[in-house]
Amino acid sequence: MNADFADVPLTWTNALGEVVHKEDYVEAIAQDPILICWNIVCVIHASGQWRKAFHDTIVISNVNQWFTEDPTEVPTMELLHDVKTQWDSAYFMINRMCALHLAIDHFLSLPCGSNDELSGLRLTALEWEVLQDLEVVLEIPHEVQQCMSSESRPILSKAVPAFETVILRWRALAKHTPHCGAIINAGLDWAEQYYQSSFTVVDPTIHITWVDHHWGPKASDIRDLVLHTMTEYCSRLPVRQVGTQPVEPAQATHPRPFWTLAARYGLPSMELNQAPQAPSSVEQEFNAYVSAPLSPNGTDPLAFWEASKSLYPIVFTITLNYLPIQASSVPCKHVFSSSSETDMKKHNHITPALMEALQMLKFGLKKECLDFTRGWITPKRDMAV
Repeated sequence: MNADFADVPLTWTNALGEVVHKEDYVEAIAQDPILICWNIVCVIHASGQWRKAFHDTIVISNVNQWFTEDPTEVPTMELLHDVKTQWDSAYFMINRMCALHLAIDHFLSLPCGSNDELSGLRLTALEWEVLQDLEVVLEIPHEVQQCMSSESRPILSKAVPAFETVILRWRALAKHTPHCGAIINAGLDWAEQYYQSSFTVVDPTIHITWVDHHWGPKASDIRDLVLHTMTEYCSRLPVRQVGTQPVEPAQATHPRPFWTLAARYGLPSMELNQAPQAPSSVEQEFNAYVSAPLSPNGTDPLAFWEASKSLYPIVFTITLNYLPIQASSVPCKHVFSSSSETDMKKHNHITPALMEALQMLKFGLKKECLDFTRGWITPKRDMAV
């Protein structure tokens, strides 16, 4: 673990009021308690006999109240393994280890017999304290990840408030507990690096208002960065795309039936919201976009930009590069996981092209929205005699 304890005090008091010495704490970290936890889980899960013995230890100890005088029992749960493909599985493993630490200590203190695999795996009190501190540190990004994963399409712009939450809470924790700050600083470097690359301007529900409200003086730097980026993208656009009149208003996602109906009879447009004039320069497009009313939460960004691409051509070009970036891989994993329902043992000769088509069709049907006006227009074929 790459943690710098140079600025950490020589001693501090833990939650139990005990004095902890920095030298002892650093030595406990050097023993790599996470690796020890991983080995404990591997050994107990490797044998059905050891797994049953650990389960029986929890049950019997709860009945006899061997763990503590507190009537609260140790939960009867299985240990969880750290999985490389799931980044927060380390948090789950540590969280479960801390919840069962009394049972684990008791189980590892029992005679091992002829099996030496469990010998030397017992954690010291200070190593358990390191694990508890790691659990507190990892709980913050874990909660944010759970919040982001609850959305069906977690786009990158939505990650900005999420990462702001992680950074602020980590900084507050580092200030309150300096010894945790040594661990947090390594994570802050990675979080800030990813956080600074986030681009919120392409989100029609945010624009740049979130940055204006939360970043203070730094918001002007972001505006300059957006303008500089727009200038670079503008040089790649054909001249005719800048300043053209939009075909549809920004909020439209379908043809304009009222305008068509009025034009047929030579009447003025009956639409209340007329399409605004497209800006003719980078600065005008930027000011027009950021000063436009925000779209309501839940607005489909794909539909918005499909309708607004001719109104904001430069921002639309930027959107093509930034909007597809996913803030979380969870939805993608869900799509791949659902493929096991299609590619089964009895359906194992499906070609890749057909498999892709079936997955896209299944995903589209699941995401299909209700249309309460469907069927109101009578097609001619239904009137054929």
